[in-house]
Amino acid sequence: MAPVDEAHVLVDSWTRAIELPSVAAAIREQHAIVAAEVARRKPLCLASGRCCHFESHGHRLYVTGLEAAWCVGSLRQRGGPPTTVEAVEAAKARGDCPFLIDGRLCGAHIERPLGCRIYFCDRAGEGWQEALYEQTHEAMRALHEDNGIAYRYGEWRAMLELVCGGHDVTSVPRSSP
Repeated sequence: MAPVDEAHVLVDSWTRAIELPSVAAAIREQHAIVAAEVARRKPLCLASGRCCHFESHGHRLYVTGLEAAWCVGSLRQRGGPPTTVEAVEAAKARGDCPFLIDGRLCGAHIERPLGCRIYFCDRAGEGWQEALYEQTHEAMRALHEDNGIAYRYGEWRAMLELVCGGHDVTSVPRSSP
């Protein structure tokens, strides 16, 4: 299968899957698990947007195909910030997230993936964040597998680009590290 065909198949499977009530409920359940743990831990967030400046902050955000499709689909449904290949490419050039507004606010806060929900710059967050991410990521991986949905795990902007029509599956690994 040619890469473009493979990309269409992947994106179509994720797009169809997020419309299934059981899949949507499972994604919301993982978001609720994270919200409850964050409420319990009370990490400090200064809404500085530093974590959204990937290159200067020195980290990457990784997501599953369903998470990227969920974000894009939900944003489109609610009329949120447009998600286009061009917006993602511009964010890559800047070294930040395509949903960053005024350098510090999230334009996709409602739809943000698990990694964004879990990560806090607060040093008090160290230790529990990794375990929570592993738990929720495993649940997302199982959601893919249990529903026969192709699983891919990749860097946030590459996955968004794929979902938005920039069909380059060669940069998206077939399985998680």
